[in-house]
Amino acid sequence: MQRGFLQALLKACKLKELHTTLDTCGFAAWEALNSVRTDVDLFLYDLKVMDDQAHQKYTGVSNRLILQNLQRLAELGHRLVLRVPLIPGINDSTESLRQLGEFASSLPGEPPVELLPYHHTALGKYERLQVEYRLPDVRTPAPEELDRAANILKGYGLQVRYGS
Repeated sequence: MQRGFLQALLKACKLKELHTTLDTCGFAAWEALNSVRTDVDLFLYDLKVMDDQAHQKYTGVSNRLILQNLQRLAELGHRLVLRVPLIPGINDSTESLRQLGEFASSLPGEPPVELLPYHHTALGKYERLQVEYRLPDVRTPAPEELDRAANILKGYGLQVRYGS
């Protein structure tokens, strides 16, 4: 959304020989990502739900563009970390994790997956912005649920780690 600013900032960082990381969900026109990608050292790429209908239900948008952009970045050899918030009842089913595993393991370079346990940290921000928090009753997954999800993804040969 602030492509011009981001381009200038990334270029300035590169001139100062600073490492650059772009944290993105990938929901942007390819032209926007393409215009900054050469100045990005690492993409932290959020994936929420692989099933497009479920993605639309929970985020309000299709994931087609997100997955296409991720595929393109991987094909171009960019360094990626896939960040997946594990959300009980939404993307933690065996089927959902298998879909993620199949897709992630098919990407060139097989980027690592960072599982992030869902939490309510942003609740205060939503309240301040007067925006409806749509998942108030979702609980944080237990450690054994993270382990189960990680083991399913590791079954696809993926490197999996936990984030916070």
